[in-house]
Amino acid sequence: MAMKRKTRILTFLPNRLLPILMISLAVQFADSQGHDTDQLASSRSPVRLLPGYKLQIVPGPEGSGGKIWKEGGPVIDFNLPQCCAGIATDSVEKGAVAWRIEQVVEKQKVIVLYTYSNELIVAFPKLISNFHAKIHNPQDLAEVLLIVLTFEPYKGYEMDPGADFPSQKHK
Repeated sequence: MAMKRKTRILTFLPNRLLPILMISLAVQFADSQGHDTDQLASSRSPVRLLPGYKLQIVPGPEGSGGKIWKEGGPVIDFNLPQCCAGIATDSVEKGAVAWRIEQVVEKQKVIVLYTYSNELIVAFPKLISNFHAKIHNPQDLAEVLLIVLTFEPYKGYEMDPGADFPSQKHK
């Protein structure tokens, strides 16, 4: 019986340590590539905004999240590199998916998923980053994709000096 217990402990420990090891390797890889793993500077945006759009980034304990929006347009919710978050496209039931497509953009796999309830989810699995928006018309779809597909979490984009960068939560 003692032998069985040791076997269980030995198989249990690697399953618990693997995610921690993977996170550690990802951070080391980002550092070795010259990427800053800290938050983007407040004067930088992780996406290139279209005219009229506003950005709000809210730092959190395991990464950051926020919103991108404009008056009369779609609201894009997002979360940026988080150690324990999953890929949002994996949590959508298959019966709810209208279409799903994958592509490599700037050496990053991107998953774009659209539901029958008009929700667009864009995930960057390697970066553990997700974007989500409710789509009301074809223009919303085009604008959301044009913004989200510019995602650059390491260097980001300079913010337009006249851009609105609110510090409080958008409602």
